[in-house]
Amino acid sequence: MRVLLAEKDAEWARGVVAKFFGGEEVVAVESVESAEAALRAGGFDVVLVDYDLEGGVGVDVVKRARELWGAGVAVVAISGHRGGIEAMLVAGADSACAKREVEAQLGEVLAAVLAARS
Repeated sequence: MRVLLAEKDAEWARGVVAKFFGGEEVVAVESVESAEAALRAGGFDVVLVDYDLEGGVGVDVVKRARELWGAGVAVVAISGHRGGIEAMLVAGADSACAKREVEAQLGEVLAAVLAARS
């Protein structure tokens, strides 16, 4: 599985990668610009995106993922802000996980969105 993780807090991102994606290829970026460049290159199975990014918001990344790849990529919104999660879901994210619930719920959320694509 190939994962794009758009998160400006590099330490938090490393923790997520270590816990959930030990054997997977993960491209971690901190900005909207870097996320969009990675999406143009393609090949991702899952995009995990936070709302607060350098140079913009996660909504921009969700919209770009849908423009470029449609339903061909699973998009999961992750945010500490309820409004951010709601905005990314409206923009086209498949599912969401509040940051405070990541350790308890992200595994289940990922399994569900990937199963829906099988």
